[in-house]
Amino acid sequence: MIVFRVEHEDFLNSWPSRGYVFKPGRWHRKGFPINYTSESPSLAMLEVLANNTFLPKNRHLIEIEISDKVIIDELAQEDLPVDWGESPYPKEGAELIESLVLNGSLCIKVPSIITPGGFNYLLYAGATDFEKIFKIKRIMDLPFDPRLK
Repeated sequence: MIVFRVEHEDFLNSWPSRGYVFKPGRWHRKGFPINYTSESPSLAMLEVLANNTFLPKNRHLIEIEISDKVIIDELAQEDLPVDWGESPYPKEGAELIESLVLNGSLCIKVPSIITPGGFNYLLYAGATDFEKIFKIKRIMDLPFDPRLK
């Protein structure tokens, strides 16, 4: 399976990405090792745009192959807290993901709040052999079209 991540050029040499260290997200508490990816390049771009007040620059699209040996756990809409899509993010979403990871999940499929019917994939960055089970296949320059903001 292939997933996508948008990354700033300053962090391209760090895999797994360490963005989780700096701030919390919808699905993780600050410091909990989760890497966010998306099912398509366009959804990955929309996720970045939604989390920035400016047009991102110096970004790259990373194509990642998830090993066939990885079981992808899936959270359906009915499995999520009622307010999972709110901002600021409710803590229950992060607690749910952390619980799944602590019980062995390495990859969790979650619905996108931005694109109905779209999905993001959360990769556990603390996994043993992370670089082998979530392998970078390709890195491409990713200029954001100025019309997007």
